[in-house]
Amino acid sequence: MSTDFIALFDRPGEGITPEWLLERVSSWPEVFEGFVERYGNFFRAKAWQVEELSVAGRGRSLVGPGGFVIDFDSGTIELWHGIRFSMFMSDTWHRNALRQVCMLIADLADSSRAIYTHELMPYSDYHSLAEIEAGLRAKIGPPAETFEELHAAEYFGPRAWYIDNFADLRLH
Repeated sequence: MSTDFIALFDRPGEGITPEWLLERVSSWPEVFEGFVERYGNFFRAKAWQVEELSVAGRGRSLVGPGGFVIDFDSGTIELWHGIRFSMFMSDTWHRNALRQVCMLIADLADSSRAIYTHELMPYSDYHSLAEIEAGLRAKIGPPAETFEELHAAEYFGPRAWYIDNFADLRLH
């Protein structure tokens, strides 16, 4: 199954807008560099910009080089990338590079964690990260405790999603 990578973050305040985040991610090009080098030619955006997207109900999104789209919902921030979720699960380079990106977004947005899943997971009916977590636990089952468990899980079964607090990345 080919499904795209999604990372979800808390959005603790109304002040965290596409424009606010644009100013901050633009000053961290090195975090996105690997994806820009690898995927930059496949996507239209060559610099970070705020765009009106025609996706129903989405409004303005932050679109960046290398294939990143960051959407803002009432209580969450959603980072999308077009790589397959299975690539994130199985390929160490992709996972580590995306986790660095996600840690930056979490730090900038003051989110203590991220939830990793794929675009078809039933998360869009909820308005906060806590609600998304509770909904996934109820509908899908518990999150994976390791990336190995995540990789071994069925796409809509227990352990098919992951909560990352970046503790191992912060040790370096």
